[in-house]
Amino acid sequence: GGLSARKKLAWQLILAVPVAFVLCLTLSKTAGALDLRLPLTHFGFNLGWLFVPLAVIVIVGASNAVNLTDGLDGLTNGCLVFATTGMALLTYAAGHAEIAAYLNLTHVPGSGEMVVVAGAMLGGLLGFLWFNCHPAQVFLGDTGSLPLGALLGIVALASRTELLLIVVGGVFVAEAASVAIQLASARWR
Repeated sequence: GGLSARKKLAWQLILAVPVAFVLCLTLSKTAGALDLRLPLTHFGFNLGWLFVPLAVIVIVGASNAVNLTDGLDGLTNGCLVFATTGMALLTYAAGHAEIAAYLNLTHVPGSGEMVVVAGAMLGGLLGFLWFNCHPAQVFLGDTGSLPLGALLGIVALASRTELLLIVVGGVFVAEAASVAIQLASARWR
């Protein structure tokens, strides 16, 4: 029967909290790395330890948003290919001092290393996409979509581009919002 939705969410939170703490401790060593900045603007403020709850929300939210999109052959995988490519480019930009300054992104030295993680994820997704197109022979399911979404969120957090993840993962955000509206409507009526 698998885990209930509440147990899955509890496990996601249990696993996301230590990751958020490690990211917070790692980023706190760099001046300005815990700043929440609106991209392409000069508005921003230091989150400090508020980064931890934000990181948990991003990791769990991205994980579940990707999971909710998993339903049609190739939809989640195809969207993840584009979202991962976009996040890899943004992560590279955040790790490069000149490009980050030009785009007014938070410069996080060493975050460019996460491009390797995103590249590995992209390679796995492309290999999987071949077998997930119509008619699908292999499915992601919860075991595939939940960790892939969480990894996408972690890449965004490590490069401090989590606000841009909303744009890059627009299909996932729209799907999650649609499900939330449908559930609220069903409970309200």
